[in-house]
Amino acid sequence: MHTQQELIVLEGIASSGKTTLALALSTYFVKHGFSVSIFDETETLMPLIKNESVNVSLEFLENYSRMLTNQHAEVLLVDRFHFTHAFRTQSDMHTFVTIERFLDRAFHTTVVLLSLNPEKIKKRIAYVENTRGKSWKYRKEGSPETVYQYYLDQQTYLRDLANDSLLDVLEVNSSDLTVNQSVTKIVRSLH
Repeated sequence: MHTQQELIVLEGIASSGKTTLALALSTYFVKHGFSVSIFDETETLMPLIKNESVNVSLEFLENYSRMLTNQHAEVLLVDRFHFTHAFRTQSDMHTFVTIERFLDRAFHTTVVLLSLNPEKIKKRIAYVENTRGKSWKYRKEGSPETVYQYYLDQQTYLRDLANDSLLDVLEVNSSDLTVNQSVTKIVRSLH
């Protein structure tokens, strides 16, 4: 690991395993003697869940990025950040270049893009809808095919953002790897 704080941003569609992976990474790092702070999507996305304004997203992310620099943990795990805001505002990565440059200077930053095989998306979404039930109040509405297409399109959009990112991006296919295999792949990429 690096002497700079590690910032690991977990991006991906709903049901790709971001929360589960954040907890597993936290367990791994704590077990290996590192201090960890987790920032989940209730902090990084939900305050702006209905937002479509790029300027509102940029201001929010700039303030949140500055707040992250005041954290003392050696590893910061962030569940959704600028990729998700770019998708929600239908923006390109160039729009968020100031955020990326700030994160690159302030931390050793890795964006982990969790992806799913297309045929697994329907099953994962159905599973999450069944397990979260009505508590998943911001789920995509529509027919199963409409919901599937929305998440398939979002995953493609996130991949395009990853290709244009200035930051280190590691794609992890969470339908092919177990959580432990994903943790191992991520930790190896940090060295």
